Amino acid sequence: MSQINHRCKARALAAGCFHTETKMSRFFFHIESRDDRIFDTNGRELGDLATAHRHAMRLIQKMVLLDDLDWRGWSINVTDASNQSVLSVLFPQVSYFQCRKESRYNNR
Repeated sequence: MSQINHRCKARALAAGCFHTETKMSRFFFHIESRDDRIFDTNGRELGDLATAHRHAMRLIQKMVLLDDLDWRGWSINVTDASNQSVLSVLFPQVSYFQCRKESRYNNR
């Protein structure tokens, strides 16, 4: 009988009909350099630390692509709801645009 219950649950999960409860945590993504800090006052509800890391990486990618600033020395400090640092993600030391500019000049 229990084997039938497991099969029913597996089918329901595959069909998206059966919801398991996932505990969400609020993470804050503060953008920091040695001299500046931009506080994230809203945060974001995410399922786990790996998801928070992916979100920080996407933020960095968007910022580097949208703003041609020198982001060397900047990072995103991820904190939990109690303001404890749980993760630090560094901006790349060389941006994609800097690499493209340098390769164009070197190919001349």
